[in-house]
Amino acid sequence: MLDIKKYSNGRFFDAINRKYIKADRIKELIKKGEQIKVTLTTTGEEITESIIAQYAGKLGSKKTVSEKTENKDSQQTADSEKTKSESAAVSGRGSSDARKIDRFLNTDAMRNWVSDVIDKRINQVLDVINLPTRDQIAELNLNI
Repeated sequence: MLDIKKYSNGRFFDAINRKYIKADRIKELIKKGEQIKVTLTTTGEEITESIIAQYAGKLGSKKTVSEKTENKDSQQTADSEKTKSESAAVSGRGSSDARKIDRFLNTDAMRNWVSDVIDKRINQVLDVINLPTRDQIAELNLNI
């Protein structure tokens, strides 16, 4: 099974072979019946079914007009429900704004946590090897 990541700019990345692949290659894989798993890199959401439906329609399969309309309607309904849930979560902001804010908050929180952990570890190492800290050296300079 191929593990494919889809980026927000629409590019696909084959995580197993570690290379970018084109949409045409995705179409070929679907046509051959290969097992694929497609996930969004921004949310981690699995979108395999929607990608297969999207590209299977472009393969020139002989679906009836009503089947194509049903697929399109179900995709639009799913998209509108997703947009509504994201809008509710952000209370009035657009869904792209919500993702940007979440990523920023998560990144900032992560940065602070890492900084705190590193500072604690550095202080522990300095205590073990008995090296003076910057504050201790500054205090010594003031006393001299």
